[in-house]
Amino acid sequence: MARVSAITDTLEQRVLNADYRARRFPSLTELSAELHANPRTVRKALLDLVRRGILHKLPSGRIAVAPEIPRAVRHLVLLAPAYPTPWIAIWHLAIERLATARGWQLKLVGYTHWRDVMIPQTIRAFDGVFFVPMGDDLPAETVSLLQDSGRRVVVLEQDTSGYGLPCLRFTTPSSIRRLLDEVANHEAVSCLNTQPLCGNIQDRIDQWRLWTRAHGKGGQLINEPVELFGSSLERAYATIRRRLEQRALGGTALFCVTGAAALGAMRAIRDHGLCPGRDIAVCSADDDAGRLPYTAPSVTCLSSPAWDPYLQVCLDWFAGDHSEWQGPLLVQPDDVPVFQGESTRA
Repeated sequence: MARVSAITDTLEQRVLNADYRARRFPSLTELSAELHANPRTVRKALLDLVRRGILHKLPSGRIAVAPEIPRAVRHLVLLAPAYPTPWIAIWHLAIERLATARGWQLKLVGYTHWRDVMIPQTIRAFDGVFFVPMGDDLPAETVSLLQDSGRRVVVLEQDTSGYGLPCLRFTTPSSIRRLLDEVANHEAVSCLNTQPLCGNIQDRIDQWRLWTRAHGKGGQLINEPVELFGSSLERAYATIRRRLEQRALGGTALFCVTGAAALGAMRAIRDHGLCPGRDIAVCSADDDAGRLPYTAPSVTCLSSPAWDPYLQVCLDWFAGDHSEWQGPLLVQPDDVPVFQGESTRA
């Protein structure tokens, strides 16, 4: 009996924690093999869960998770590329903290390509979805999936408002121009990008172009994006190291489109015998999940804003009666503070 009780508890916790939301409930044979238990023992546990309404029997006789689970809470998911980054970790912790305060649960689910079966399965299985796109633009079929899913989905860090999809973006065009004002004393300011191009990255490059033209500055666009899931930091290091050796940097200041690019560029400048800040000014369009103010030298960058108010808007939508998003589809802060680091001080 103790073995039946242990299996029952394990399966109940999995169901209540949404472990089987994005994938089918295992068969008796699969559970017996996984749990190293006699099929008769597993069957007793399954029947007990059916009796209590945690599981139910389909017309085919197969066991599945019950449509309405007793004591079930609202389940959210952070659906993100299966590639560890500081940003995904920070978003996960921030959303989980706010969801837990409401008595909800959050899952982190990864996907590896645009046609990954985990994307449609996950979106259709959860009460609310925070979706992090891969580094390039959303393909048309993914846009259609998000539009037609009938689920409440919020996209992070890409402007999908043109597709009718609500999104959160924490880097605004005006903040990019204000950041570039930190290097306005330089005659030429080049732009470094090593991230795969998407709408968000292109917006940052376009703001650099606008700012340099408006201020009569020289400079070059150094655009050498990596493949998806490649290391933009390593590419930035190799690119700037080569440019410095060829004397082809194109200016005495460098605007880095991402924090990872800034870290690679700073190391390359150091290894070339130069000093960031004194010889070449460096600034970044993001703070690399809060790390750039703590490098040596610290990097002038846009600071991460307070996310909680914007995430709470999304959670309110997930909890509310309105199936349609209320208000502007693009949600972003009015003002993103600039951290003035040592990398732009002569």
